[in-house]
Amino acid sequence: MSVVIEHEIQDTSILAIAEFVARRYMERADPDPGYQNDLCLQGLLCLHQRTARPEYLDYVIQTLRHRGSLPSDSLNWQILFTDIHSELWRHTGDSRFMDGWLEDLETYDRHLPRDASGRIVFFKEPERQRLLIDMLQGYCLRMARAGAFTGNQAYYGYAAGQYLRYAEVLVNPDNGLWHHGRGWDTDDPEALSPEGWCRGQAWVVRGLVESLAVIPETLWAHHELHRLLIDLVTALLRFQGRDGMWHQVVHEPNYTYPETSGTGMIVYYLSKAWVNGWLSGPACLDSLRRAQSALRHFVDDRGRVYNGCPHSPPRGRPIDYIVMPPDIDDRHAVAAMMMALSVDL
Repeated sequence: MSVVIEHEIQDTSILAIAEFVARRYMERADPDPGYQNDLCLQGLLCLHQRTARPEYLDYVIQTLRHRGSLPSDSLNWQILFTDIHSELWRHTGDSRFMDGWLEDLETYDRHLPRDASGRIVFFKEPERQRLLIDMLQGYCLRMARAGAFTGNQAYYGYAAGQYLRYAEVLVNPDNGLWHHGRGWDTDDPEALSPEGWCRGQAWVVRGLVESLAVIPETLWAHHELHRLLIDLVTALLRFQGRDGMWHQVVHEPNYTYPETSGTGMIVYYLSKAWVNGWLSGPACLDSLRRAQSALRHFVDDRGRVYNGCPHSPPRGRPIDYIVMPPDIDDRHAVAAMMMALSVDL
């Protein structure tokens, strides 16, 4: 299913549409904590970085102040996918956002259970030894940022080591895409969830790029994560839809809908990789431009974002992803739209 919106927005430039989505979010948002809201706050930080307009940063600060989590907060290790305090530190350079975060980092690392090979596993029912790529990226970017903040290079190894261990199990060697997880089938704890879920690939890209952003290029950890990124980007470019989008199951573009949360995150993070020189070639840049241009057509004249995949735990069969209906104003998609359309390509 493909949705193309006929715009009635006066200014339909890519950045204007991103800001239109941001205004709608700021008018309607729930300030309570949760990774989807925090992902949207990160989208506002991206717009602040692009425009220097103070209202975006002010909104993030006010939201955290409303929660009682400023100037610093303890790290909520059960929010596995995002980390708004270290995002603020990276964005502003203000180390106060990291005070409580750093105090709880060791507790966070210690609480996450591991399987016999040392892979972190989902903290609920740890005896099931479930792997989850959404969780992987959150852990690894935190470890990498801890290394950058403290100067302790051991943290870089923690990040790269988890990615390498996960890749051994979850990368499909036939097409280069990542399986969503392992062990989520109650009948077979070794069963792999299908590969190719769009936002899952985007989560993997996010963790790789954000880790590369702080790990020095001279270290082995940087080289290994860069290699994994190149492998995944090669696969993603092969499966990009003719419409410029990546689809709900990326290697099935003819049977699944163009998905905005995954496409938006891929555009944002691969653009960051491009700017830093970790990707090259005209084909890659053209791919990002086509995807960004396509995304603008999934925002209507009220600022609503279409074709976002709702929250999805790992599924058992490819058809379980294919039949998941898209949502309107799903927070993942709202955040990804702000991120992707804030980038100057």
